[in-house]
Amino acid sequence: MRVALEADVQIYTIVIDNGSASATDLTVPFRPTLIKKPIDQAQDRQGLDLLEVLSDRTGGLHFRARNDAEAKEAVIKAGQALREEYLIGYQPPDSGTAGKWHRVRVKSNVPKVNVYARNGYYSP
Repeated sequence: MRVALEADVQIYTIVIDNGSASATDLTVPFRPTLIKKPIDQAQDRQGLDLLEVLSDRTGGLHFRARNDAEAKEAVIKAGQALREEYLIGYQPPDSGTAGKWHRVRVKSNVPKVNVYARNGYYSP
């Protein structure tokens, strides 16, 4: 996480989650031994949650898609976000706190505008 923040990059993530086979799915035979226990499902979710946190903290966007159509839509939205991007400059006063994390909040008074920005920076 820190490497991504120090590199000053935005990370956009797309998770394609079509769910697991269920008992009503006729293409996969139902076997209770193949169903993961809740503790194992929680471990699987950690990676998905990390992707969401990574995109949020770097100022990117996170998408979840259940099928190819939603994945294509997510790619289009990510592309639009990158094309409609604005750069705002900020130079903090020299506080002598090199290498420390500083929280930043970006807001807009323009109606119907979404602001996606990283929530801070490491001072040089």
